[in-house]
Amino acid sequence: MQNLGRLESAFLRFIHVTPRYFPHIGGIESVVKELSERLVRETHSVSVYALDLNDKLPCEELINGVLVRRHKPIIGDPFFLPSFGFLRAIRNHNADIVHIHNIHTLPVIFVALLKKPNQKMIIQPHYHRFAQTWIRNLFFTFYKCLLAHIVLPRADAVIVNSRHEKKIVQEDLSRNRSIILVPESIDVNELKSVEWSPDHSKRILYVGGLRKYKNIDKLLLAFSLLLSKEDEDLKLVIVGDGPEKRRLVELAYESGIENYVEWKHDLTRQQLLFEYARARVFVSLSSFESFGRAIHEAIAIGVPTIALDHGATADLVQKGLAKGVSSVKPEEIVEVISKALKKYNRIETESVSRYFVDCEEYFNELKKVYEGVTKC
Repeated sequence: MQNLGRLESAFLRFIHVTPRYFPHIGGIESVVKELSERLVRETHSVSVYALDLNDKLPCEELINGVLVRRHKPIIGDPFFLPSFGFLRAIRNHNADIVHIHNIHTLPVIFVALLKKPNQKMIIQPHYHRFAQTWIRNLFFTFYKCLLAHIVLPRADAVIVNSRHEKKIVQEDLSRNRSIILVPESIDVNELKSVEWSPDHSKRILYVGGLRKYKNIDKLLLAFSLLLSKEDEDLKLVIVGDGPEKRRLVELAYESGIENYVEWKHDLTRQQLLFEYARARVFVSLSSFESFGRAIHEAIAIGVPTIALDHGATADLVQKGLAKGVSSVKPEEIVEVISKALKKYNRIETESVSRYFVDCEEYFNELKKVYEGVTKC
């Protein structure tokens, strides 16, 4: 803390650039919201620039002291091609620090090019190396060249949130040497206070966006197979929303499991914690992640958790905090879920909490990064 004097005593103006912001809920949205509000509480000025197609949200509003400015993109999700008005607003904003989140979207290139010479730029990539389809992955191969040669070299710091992300950023985008590992946080104290008390019915829980790379369709097929082998006292609870929702609901109907699947979204924090507490098993099979917040929250509460044994979740499997599957083949998923249901052992939260970073520690580490770049 002794190195943070300037940041704590000075008034700094921050811009956070993110594809979407609250009330959208997701890993990146949560990080940006919590960080922005924390900086405001410490008397800094924070403006969030987001790209949003939702006409129901105001173009500009103040949320807990954070000035949120939303612009409609020329092309929306997943590219978020910014409009001229968005770029002009970024260029005209007299910020001290520009903090860009998510390099899988296009704003990062434009903002990096428009940054004023006296402004410091921090990039938080949330990088997972691949795109979601072969066509987009082909485009992404060329896009990564722009990131490596033009964008990242302009950054004063690049913040990665896991050892896995640091490794792949260094391998793919290694021209920038200022790569700083700040493991992402969860509210450990809040989660440890949640009592894991699963229902009599065997509830299998998924929490996250309904997107193709999350492999929820594979989970539905595995659940259908599980129902044919186990008793019918099973429920699959899917919490989240996204572009795959309609297709997934249709798949559940075609598989004859629609009466055993509960779809939920827009839950309050307390409602979400209640779902964790009731679950017998938590499953996440996402192929592309830099950090899985929902997985960490489930583990911290003590819910037996199943995840891929490679990529960002490999560390959790290797440490014994989650059961691993090596593929998304329904037969393998069923085998691991069946073992987890029968074993019925709670993860001991006291023994796992040391692996997780608490919010206070996370924000202090980010403040050190801000302090470092303002000294340059």
